[in-house]
Order: sequence, then structure tokens, then C-alpha cells
Amino acid sequence: MSFTLMHYGHIAPTYEFKSSCDTIDSTDLFSIPVYDATKLPFTSNVNIMGRWVFRTDKTSEINGLFYPFRNGNKLNLQHYEFSELNLQTPFSYFGLTYKTVNVYKNGFLTFNRPLFPSSPPTLPANIDIVAPLWTDIDNSDIYVQEFKGVRVLQRVTNDIRQYFPNTNFTADSVFVCTWENVTYVNTSAQYSSFQVLLISGSGLSFIVFNYGSIPQTTLTAMAGYDIADSSIYYTITVSNVTNLTNSTNVNVKGRWAFRTLPIEHGLFYPVGYQDSLNPCQSNPSSPTLHLQNPFLYFGRKYHNIYSCCFS
Repeated sequence: MSFTLMHYGHIAPTYEFKSSCDTIDSTDLFSIPVYDATKLPFTSNVNIMGRWVFRTDKTSEINGLFYPFRNGNKLNLQHYEFSELNLQTPFSYFGLTYKTVNVYKNGFLTFNRPLFPSSPPTLPANIDIVAPLWTDIDNSDIYVQEFKGVRVLQRVTNDIRQYFPNTNFTADSVFVCTWENVTYVNTSAQYSSFQVLLISGSGLSFIVFNYGSIPQTTLTAMAGYDIADSSIYYTITVSNVTNLTNSTNVNVKGRWAFRTLPIEHGLFYPVGYQDSLNPCQSNPSSPTLHLQNPFLYFGRKYHNIYSCCFS
């Protein structure tokens, strides 16, 4: 084990000063909360005036599950639905690479375009979206930080190699977005916390959801992800959102991890999930299907088509 001790004798007045400890990637940062340097000899965290003691042999972990976040940039979304952020490392999401991400107050991220603010939580959503907990949120402390330091990247590398042992993965970057002290709309003050990670390295990318305590809500709430044409999407199925804390797909309660592979369909184009018809059950022809764009078929222009089935 290792420790750092700070001892203070008489301290002369000064206008600017800092008494703190920090790490290269600010995963662990603490500042002694004193605004007058002359008061330092009369402060302590171990009940001995003028002495402060810190253990330094291991990083601190929130709930043992969350990645560090409180030293990141705190977003002000009290009067806005989302904030667009630039990514230091572009993130590959199911075959498309993005340099920006939109962080929403209501518990989700989007990439290719903003989502209409009043859109209700629903998956599939026909948009590139990552939603650790999509619901109506009244207020939340939202922290974002993109890590490239050794400590966090080694932790990410170890986690991903454990969950995806055949990838030989080494992390280059991880973007961490955390919703802390969350309160739902029209709900008494019950605080929840959750987190999403966008992880890149070795030509691969992953998303990870971490859940702290999640209170119950009567509001519609969804957790999962989707892509623009909804040819691939996933919804975490739990009986109620409180169970997210104890749910997992990687044998770590409160954590879900997914690899965002490029989409491969072989010969077939994506089927999609928005509309499905089975005309053979009642009528050999479907109802009129309206085309968004007219189709030119051997010199004739058509605005509608029919899907027919004969047996």
C-alpha cells in the first residue's frame, strides 16, 4: 500500500493557491476545500489539525462498477434537450464513423441527427441511438469525459477482454457519459444514476451500460440501442426499470456490453422492422403501398406498388 501525507505549519496569506492531489488523467482528484490558505493548519481529514492523509495505491471506484466521471465536463441541460459534443477519437457505430455525439437530458445519445425532443421512448426508433435509460427526466447532473490515460484504458481493456475473449482488444479511447442524481418528471425526489461508455481500439468499438440504483417509475422507459434503418436493434427486457441494477449480459450485475460490428447481410438488403404484411392470410394482394419517390418502370412512372402472394 502507499499513502500521501500533507502537513501544515504556519501558512502566510496568499491570493492564489491550491492544495490537492491529482492523477495524469484526473481519474482521482481531490482539493482541500479551504479558501483561505492561513486556515490550512486548522483543517484535517484524520482528526489531527494540520494533517491530511490520502491512500494512493489504487484508484477509487464509484459503486465498484462506474467509471470515473465527476472530474469531467458537467453539461447544463436544464433549459436544453441535448448538447452536441465533438469526439476526440471518432467512434465507429455499426459500420459508420462519427466525430460528434448528441447527449440528451432524457438518458440517451444520438449520432447522425438529433431526435425530435417530444419523441416518446420507443425502440426501434429509426435513428442511430444508444439509450441506457430513455425516459422523461426532470433533472440530472450529466458529466462527460473522454479518457486516453493509462489507468482508465487499462481498466477498459481488461473488461472488454473478459467479456469478448476472442477480440484481443486494446483500448485507445473511452467516452464516458454519466447521468447522476436523476429525478423523473412528475415524480417525488428519488435519485438514480446510470452511465454509458463508447469504447474504441484495435479497429473495434463497443458500448457499455452501467446502472446504479434505479427507482421505479410509471413513465415509459426503454433501454437499448438502434440504428438508422432499424435493421438491427436491441431492447433490454426487464419487468421494471428497478431490475436494471441486477440485470446483465456479461455476468456482472448492473452492466451490459455490446460490440458494434459493421452490418453484413450477404446478398440480402436489410429487412427493417417498421412495417410487415402477410397478404396470404386473407387476400392474395396487399393494400396499396405508396412510394415516397416515384419509380420509373420501362418508361412508365408509378407512385404505388402491391405485394402479391399466390399459393
